[in-house]
Amino acid sequence: MTGGNREAARLAGVRTERIVIACLAICGLTAGIGGLVNSGRLEKVSLDQNADLLLNAVACVVLGGTSLFGGEGSMLRTLLGVVTFSVLHYGLNRISGINDLMRPFLLGVVLMVALVINGLLARRK
Repeated sequence: MTGGNREAARLAGVRTERIVIACLAICGLTAGIGGLVNSGRLEKVSLDQNADLLLNAVACVVLGGTSLFGGEGSMLRTLLGVVTFSVLHYGLNRISGINDLMRPFLLGVVLMVALVINGLLARRK
């Protein structure tokens, strides 16, 4: 609701401070619940157990066609990116001839190609 210009939203009558505080509180609450759910399904918890999840999340969003610079994207496209990433990740894990060190490399190559295509499409618009 506050948009890209918080001052203009405030002048229009939107209570930007309350909205920002509410958004941060909701994000903190859902992150805490997610952490509890994630630790509840494991036998032990360590600080680096989910170190690769951030890269996977960004990869799904980029594969869905969302710009990293903001301004475009949708939940449907992100869902498509998640499905594409999951199929790619599962497919690379099922191929027995690929070395364990080669899988992240191939995944990175696919992500780089998707990022380049995303950049080229953004220039055309």
